[in-house]
Amino acid sequence: MIDFYFDVSSPWTYLAFRNIQPMAAGLDATINWRPVLVGGIFNTVNQRMYASREDSNSPRNRYVLKDLQDCARQTGVRIIFPPKVFPVNSVKAMRGCIWLAQNAESKQHLLAFIEATFAAYFTQQEDISQDEVLANICHDAGID
Repeated sequence: MIDFYFDVSSPWTYLAFRNIQPMAAGLDATINWRPVLVGGIFNTVNQRMYASREDSNSPRNRYVLKDLQDCARQTGVRIIFPPKVFPVNSVKAMRGCIWLAQNAESKQHLLAFIEATFAAYFTQQEDISQDEVLANICHDAGID
């Protein structure tokens, strides 16, 4: 069993999400999808993260962007970073993940919802904080 903690607004989580599934299949392991709100964690333990993002041309931020793009390229994952809206408020999307993960009859849609939300944000540059965008994601994931 692999516990996978994720937030659909995290580019690093997106890369891990795209790569952990084949790895788990190769190990014959199941994945326990564990939604967390990364912004809430930052607010509690690392508020400097927000200030450090403001200077996108700092050596640290240039390196982080290069490292992210290198990791994406090496693993064959397409990612547009930063998306048009960054950072994004992922609270509503993550509430959807939590609800799907906890409801037995809806759990079957969780993976499709996660995948569609990541794709909307990191490949189509949609604002996943918007109700209309989330409604379209639900439709694409087969959720009424």
